[in-house]
Amino acid sequence: MDDVVEAVPAPYPRYFDNADLVEFKSTGARGLVMVTPDGDGDDEPLLRVMLADGTAVTPADLHDLTVVDRGCSMSRTQIVTLAADSGGGGQVGVVMGVSTELDLIRMPQDDGDETEAVVARGVSPGELRRVTRLCLGDLVVSGPWLGRVVAVYVDVDVAFDGGAAVCRVARANADGGNKLLGAGKRERYSRVFQNSVYYPGQRVGVPRGSSVFEKEATWLVGGWSPGRHTRGTVVNVEMADALVYWLASAELGIIADGDDDARAAAPPACVTNANELTVFHSDAGGSWAVGDRCFFLQNTHSSSDDDGYVVVEMGEPPMCVADARTSVDVLWQDGTRQRGVPSASLLPFAGLDYEQDFFPGEVVVDVIYDDGVYDDDDATGDADDDDHYATASEELDLERVGIVRSFNCKDRTAHVSWFKPAASGNEEPSAEEVECHDEIVSVYHLEKYDYYNNVFYGNIVVRPPSPESSGGDGKSTQVTTEYNKKAAADLSWVGQVVDLCDGYVQVKWGDGSTSEVLRHEIDFLKVPNIDALEQEILNGNRAQEDPPQEPEANDNVNVAAVSDNGEGDGDSADGSDEEDYGVEGCADEDLSAEKVKAGADSNDGGSLHFMQFDVIQSPSDHHYLDNKEQGAGTKWMKRVQKEWKILENNLPGQITDFADTIYVRAFEDRMDLLRVAMVGAVGTPYQDGLFFFDLQLPPKYPAVPPLVHYHSFGLNLNPNLEVSGTVCISLLDTYDGEGVELWSPAMSTVLQVVVSIQALVLTAEPYYNEPGHEGSIMGARNALPYAENAYLLSLQIMLHLLRRPPAGFEELVRAHFRRRGKFVLQKCAAYLRQDGCTFDAEERPCSEGFKLALAGVVPQLVEAFTNIGAEGCEEFDQVLKAIKSKLDHRWHA
Repeated sequence: MDDVVEAVPAPYPRYFDNADLVEFKSTGARGLVMVTPDGDGDDEPLLRVMLADGTAVTPADLHDLTVVDRGCSMSRTQIVTLAADSGGGGQVGVVMGVSTELDLIRMPQDDGDETEAVVARGVSPGELRRVTRLCLGDLVVSGPWLGRVVAVYVDVDVAFDGGAAVCRVARANADGGNKLLGAGKRERYSRVFQNSVYYPGQRVGVPRGSSVFEKEATWLVGGWSPGRHTRGTVVNVEMADALVYWLASAELGIIADGDDDARAAAPPACVTNANELTVFHSDAGGSWAVGDRCFFLQNTHSSSDDDGYVVVEMGEPPMCVADARTSVDVLWQDGTRQRGVPSASLLPFAGLDYEQDFFPGEVVVDVIYDDGVYDDDDATGDADDDDHYATASEELDLERVGIVRSFNCKDRTAHVSWFKPAASGNEEPSAEEVECHDEIVSVYHLEKYDYYNNVFYGNIVVRPPSPESSGGDGKSTQVTTEYNKKAAADLSWVGQVVDLCDGYVQVKWGDGSTSEVLRHEIDFLKVPNIDALEQEILNGNRAQEDPPQEPEANDNVNVAAVSDNGEGDGDSADGSDEEDYGVEGCADEDLSAEKVKAGADSNDGGSLHFMQFDVIQSPSDHHYLDNKEQGAGTKWMKRVQKEWKILENNLPGQITDFADTIYVRAFEDRMDLLRVAMVGAVGTPYQDGLFFFDLQLPPKYPAVPPLVHYHSFGLNLNPNLEVSGTVCISLLDTYDGEGVELWSPAMSTVLQVVVSIQALVLTAEPYYNEPGHEGSIMGARNALPYAENAYLLSLQIMLHLLRRPPAGFEELVRAHFRRRGKFVLQKCAAYLRQDGCTFDAEERPCSEGFKLALAGVVPQLVEAFTNIGAEGCEEFDQVLKAIKSKLDHRWHA
């Protein structure tokens, strides 16, 4: 659907973003918002407005400001939402195109008092150039290589006495600082990614005690005069060098992290002649804002005479952008395309859920949760092996692959057209063979087809190297001179995704051509953020990075001023003389494993007959079993025994009702290991679920916290519980924290760790476990679907545990679900009927997509619970089938 929809102006926003263009209602003046931390340390940040001349003012009343343009935030690929959707419950869109008009003024000299003069109105950015041709963040090409600009160094010509003397300061902004300082009457600001520090007409001087003009500068006209040449006027700025981080080549393809052979294949020098670089893609060049300095394209500033001498011209000052009007084309999740949407009516949205948000054109897999997908016969490794589960692209023989036509954010459903099954041996289904069968499906049963690196709108892509160009194996690490010459004139190997259509990817290539390709015919380039790259290049290495999970921050909106183990009987675990670390409830007596076990035996475990704490032999499937490095010495053993005693006496939960109970097993043959099972708390998406953790107490314990591994079964059901098994909490030094949040050798215990996981991780609204989500637009939009998905995944974990319970806990798993299976099904039925069951504090009803997904998994639960003799499951079979039939009829009518 390609509709032109009239955009509604945005109401007064709840907050302002960096680089929003605002207008003072009282004066009509316009400028860019600069939000910086308050120097006084108050909670509220400091908001100032940078005017066109670079000066900054602090508004007396924020209500005097109104947003008139957000062009700085509206680059292609930016995810946006309507500014009017202050509740954050609506769909989001992706920017497909940007159109900008600029009004230009000629600024007076820094020390001048004349007024600014209007030069032109409604100017297209395509008619302009910046003070320097390259900007930070630009993607550039040199020969067959593609890289990202992380620094641009400039030569600056400074005139004195009206041009009677002129000197050149080479690489004036290099070496970690500026050799020249602004010397105008006012402090001026600029967007540092888009604007050179120096520009013609600027008054400059040198830092106190500096000898730049005397010893470092090259004098083009006249010479240095003591006491006279301390301040001058910039008359010319030219690029000298650029620091470039090389990312890919036409012959070798994308340089993978850690691929030293490819990186040693003689790419162009990191510091190179900037004028030899061709700009392929410039985010900065496409983002213009008030205060940006520019010239019309035809202006020149210096030349050479017949003898090769430099002729310095007194170049006029650059123009400045005084106003900007930006409109964008947006593709919304429901398939609607809006054209010419005023940028002020949109907000950048950084809270996209990459697992549960979908856009038209994306390729997805229908994940069918059945015994065929996660079959024990196919599993290799132990129960804690979370990596053997098949990924979506490895299950083409079991599942369907299709294209999203539209996504309903409120219902959490998607309209999908399914591909015909791939022919045997094919890498992928044919994009040309889309079945006529369309279907409305729950997004909780969809996954991105990440085999294709999830190519998305606006992505930078490259063609994989052909066998012919890479010596026949596709892995050559040499770039030949002949190929260099060929690639220098050929940019058809690198491009940008402009659309996704019927399984094809439409790409605009660097040579200007556009074509449709299949996903396996291109490689998606993950463009790194430039903030830390300069130092990495200077150090001669490239640090490995994790693949980005969110879109990198928009570099265009930056506004900144120019301006040892103590083993042995006599030492404690950390080498200190302290014996008990202040742990409360710990008797200073020799507690053997047998003694603790005997104490535990006195607890018959109530009706469950499974003790909350016990000491047994270590299981073969413990995650840390192969880590043989154990603690030694009396102090370490005493501390471990005390931990056992604390756990035995203080584990939470009532055995009679199974609520919020924690179970622990210690191991007499491996005192460093523990296994923990905890029941999900009432009122959370994890209610009645069982969650398992393996712990190891390191040799330096308690100087360092325990190691903890979560049994994820390949499912991501909580922000703090990673699929890899990592548990992210401050107490384990796996998450940021301060003060009492951090591990304390004197006060912290294993009990504190396990209780913290249950109470602070397995929460009622897990989406808010992430800092910054509380009270945010993204929180309002994503908290409910995140909780719905967490509940569905908790049900999946129940099925996994019944198929293959962790060793030592087989009895617990069966007994728990025999007793609680009925209540799990009751909860499911209530959600399906919408009997007042909600997931969030606002009591919003469950989505239709959630109920569709739940109806698909409940029959498996009924069968699994019935097979272990769970009480009262039979009554739910017919009821749940009827509900499922009603839902199916609704969506397939």
